[in-house]
Amino acid sequence: MASSHISKAPICPKCGYDQSGEIATWEDQCPLEGRCPECGLEFSWANVLVPNLIDLPWFVEHAKTKREMLRRTIPTLWMLMIPNRYWHRVTMETGRSLRRYTLWIVLMMLVLHIVSSLALLAAIHGHTLSSNAYYTQWLNAGKTEERRAMIRDWIIDTSLLDYWWPIIGEAVLHPAVARSINTGEISEVAGMFAMACASISATWFLLFCMFPVTRARMKLRMVHVARAMVVVGLLPFLIFELARFAAAAIYVGEYWAPLANVEMVINLVILLLIVWMFVWVQWFWISAVWIGWKVKARWFEMILVTTASFLGIVSTGIIHSILLHIGEAINAIATWAGI
Repeated sequence: MASSHISKAPICPKCGYDQSGEIATWEDQCPLEGRCPECGLEFSWANVLVPNLIDLPWFVEHAKTKREMLRRTIPTLWMLMIPNRYWHRVTMETGRSLRRYTLWIVLMMLVLHIVSSLALLAAIHGHTLSSNAYYTQWLNAGKTEERRAMIRDWIIDTSLLDYWWPIIGEAVLHPAVARSINTGEISEVAGMFAMACASISATWFLLFCMFPVTRARMKLRMVHVARAMVVVGLLPFLIFELARFAAAAIYVGEYWAPLANVEMVINLVILLLIVWMFVWVQWFWISAVWIGWKVKARWFEMILVTTASFLGIVSTGIIHSILLHIGEAINAIATWAGI
C-alpha cells in the first residue's frame, strides 16, 4: 500500500537489503521503528523512506551553500576530533555527500595555502627589511667611500618587481622552492606524515576488500568503508598547510628572537600534532566499526586489523620518492621563471 508512493526502493542503511518486502506486509499503518531482517539493524522508517530527512546543523556535508559550509567548519572539525562523538551523531541513517566533504577539504586547503603563503611572504620581506636596516647603520658608520659602496650593494631595493616576483613565487611554492627560507624540512615532514595517514586509511579499505567473507559476516556496504577512507585520508593534509605557517614562524624567530628557542617549541608542537593525528586515524576507524557501523567485531580482530594497517606506511616511501622528483621539476621550472 505505502510502497506505491516510494519512487526508489528503500534499503537498509547498513547492508543495503531491499526493505520493500517488509513494507508490503504493512496493512493499516506504518510503524515508526523497524529492523532489517538481513543484518538486524534497528532504524527509523522515516529515515529509510526519506534518506535525507536528517539534517545535522553542524555538519558540513549537510550545508546547502558555501557560506553555510564556512559557518559549519569549526563545529565539524570539533566533532571530528573526537571520533566516538562524531560516530554517535553521524549514523548510517544520516545522509552524506562525499562531493561536499571533498569540496570542503579542498577549499580549506586553498584558503590555508593562501594565508600561509602570505605569512611566508611577510616573513621573507620582514627579514629583508631587518637586514636593510642593519646594513643602513653600517652605511652611516662607513669611513671610506669604497666601504660605503660595498654596503650599498648589500641593501635590497624592495620597490622593484625583480624583488617581489621571486619571493612571491617562493612563498607560494614552498617547500618545493626554498631560496630564502631554510626551514622547509618541517613542511616536508608534515607532508610525509599526511601521506602516511592517507596510506594507513587506504590500507584499512584494502583490508576490508581482501576479506569478503568477513565483510559478508559484518553485513556492511563498502560505500561506508570508502567514505571513511576519504574522510580520514584527506583531513591530515591540513597539517601540511599548518606546517607552512610553522616554517614562517621559525624563520621570523631566527632574526627577531634568535635566543628564544622558537624553532624547538614549534617543532615540538608539530611533533605532538603528528603523534595525535596518527592516534586519531586509528581511533576514527575503530569508532567507525564499533559505533558508526555497529559491527560486532572482537578485540583481537580489531588489534590485528589496526596492526596490519600500518603496513600502508611502506607505500609512503615510494610516494615520497615520486613527489621528490616532482618537487625537483617544480624547482627547475621556478628557476627558469626567475623565482
